[in-house]
Amino acid sequence: MQFAPFPRRLLGLIALCILCAGSLHAQLQVRVACVGDSITEGNANPDWELNSWPQILQRLLDSHAPGAFEVGNFGRSGATLMDAGRKPYRQQDVYGKGLAFLPHKVIINLGTNDATDASWTGDVADFERDLRGLIAEYRALESAPEIWLSRLTPMFAPHPRLEECKPRRVQIEACIDGVANELGLPVLDWNTPLLGERRLFPDGLHPNTAGNEIMARAVMEAWFGVEDARDPSLRPRGLTFDPEKAAHIVRAGKMERGAGTD
Repeated sequence: MQFAPFPRRLLGLIALCILCAGSLHAQLQVRVACVGDSITEGNANPDWELNSWPQILQRLLDSHAPGAFEVGNFGRSGATLMDAGRKPYRQQDVYGKGLAFLPHKVIINLGTNDATDASWTGDVADFERDLRGLIAEYRALESAPEIWLSRLTPMFAPHPRLEECKPRRVQIEACIDGVANELGLPVLDWNTPLLGERRLFPDGLHPNTAGNEIMARAVMEAWFGVEDARDPSLRPRGLTFDPEKAAHIVRAGKMERGAGTD
């Protein structure tokens, strides 16, 4: 049996529709920038390339709205929010990459490393100034992103810098809340769901994969109002891992790198 050939005009119209649909999809995709330190980068865990909280968030968002979101992980181990800190975030390559990403949503999770002796300036006003500066830079982007601040994740004994960081973390969190209230910015609360979960923090500071999942689900609840369905397909997945390829992994409960909490 022979079939009549498709009219060329009809084929062209179909092709145009496909191209337009693809273009519309690209325009509608929401880009999410995750800004932070090693807790965001995730490299304290052996499966960090697959199961950082931004990567788990991507899978949850894909389940909620397939193809509608693109999550970018712009975390850097050891980064401080303060420009006077040991490793200023705005001097890291991920800072420029995050701006170039032109996000529609930004989650800022910095402050943990600022509380250490190596980075604390002695005045929380320095933290506030640089937090406001970072917010202003994201707000100035042509994508006009919605900015979310976040409370620090818990810190537990026996982390060696727990006592030195405690009073400064209180000041930092009060500063974050104050800036958020003044500027009308939402705040993600990662402290409450993780506070009683010491077992999820092998070194007392960095959440493991299960902790990262709690963080990602907290974002889903904040954005969509209800807890996302616990689809078994979204469980963190395993990864064959070469420990020599990462410089910041946890061995025997201690970070391989030097001063700071990383």
